[in-house]
Amino acid sequence: MNTLTLIVVGLVIFGMMVGYVKVFARSVINVIIAVFAIVQALFLGPMLCDFIMDVSHLDNIIERKLGEIVQGDIEEKVSRDYWLKTGVDTEDISPRKLEKLVSNAYYVDPTQGVRANILRYAGFPDSITDQMVALVDKHDDSYIPQDEYDNFAEYIAVFLVGRFYLLFSGLIIFMMISIPIQMFVKYSDEGKSSRVLLVAYTNKIGGAILGGFTALIIVWSAIFMLKAVPSNISTQVEKQIDESVVLSTIEENNVVELFYNKIT
Repeated sequence: MNTLTLIVVGLVIFGMMVGYVKVFARSVINVIIAVFAIVQALFLGPMLCDFIMDVSHLDNIIERKLGEIVQGDIEEKVSRDYWLKTGVDTEDISPRKLEKLVSNAYYVDPTQGVRANILRYAGFPDSITDQMVALVDKHDDSYIPQDEYDNFAEYIAVFLVGRFYLLFSGLIIFMMISIPIQMFVKYSDEGKSSRVLLVAYTNKIGGAILGGFTALIIVWSAIFMLKAVPSNISTQVEKQIDESVVLSTIEENNVVELFYNKIT
């Protein structure tokens, strides 16, 4: 049993212990509220994101500033590489030539998705990069219209700002839905009385089972996110999963990935 297996099993056992203490009825209510809020965030988040971006126009300012920062870092790297290769400082060449060097070193392939384009410049060895790009590009259907960026730095800025706004909007929807419902259930006489009707022992066992399932959802979500953005860490995790029957079984029955495939 490898280290990752011990961590996952420990997390599931911890979830079962927490569920046993919190009892089944309360845990069910929490899970139902969380699932409902997450589903609403997935569907309403993009609409709120578009609304915020249309109304505020702050995304354009943030994209421009972030693009300038990324462009500065790219030019610095290109200048360093050019000096190491030729011994000539880029300050001694024309701005047009520097711009051409940057565009040749960092460019966007419009036939590939966003993640594949970004991974090509993540700094991994070429062999690993090629494998990751090929893997990601099969499942990556996210594209940025060419009229929204002029260079690779702006391409990254548009992608990151868009993802930030989407995450921020989803979080707002989740909190707006879950917090009021949680408060209502907490102070509702109906919610309290429904918990009293359950037999105490069955209630606690059910809570333990649900607590373990909640821990599995966390594990499934972590595995799904690591597979979505390949890296050295995800490679090591995949290796440990392959070595463990327990983890392989968990991965094969990843309900988070199944749910994502259903809605996309």
